Amino acid sequence: MKYDVVLTIGHNVNGKPTLTTRYITKRVTMRLQIQGFTATPCLGMWEGEAEESTRLEINALDKTEADDIRAQIPELAKALGQMQIMFEMKPSRVEFIDKASDAQTVRSA
Repeated sequence: MKYDVVLTIGHNVNGKPTLTTRYITKRVTMRLQIQGFTATPCLGMWEGEAEESTRLEINALDKTEADDIRAQIPELAKALGQMQIMFEMKPSRVEFIDKASDAQTVRSA
């Protein structure tokens, strides 16, 4: 079975807008050693306050890979100045589909 992991990380540090989606994705790539994910800017709520956030989706992972990411979240939160990072792990329904071969893309006129 494969799993999807979703992380939601706020941009505020000590109550002030500080981080950006670009900065968060660089830190996540370095800290978690992952090369493929989707990062989406979003609006989140933390302790009743709206804040800009980044949602990262890492898809079709083995359980060991997903568990390894989860184990690294406390250190990632510390590195980003966050009290918590939202972590969600669920069974994957994602499928990566290869491009068609040249022979398959030939169309008849």
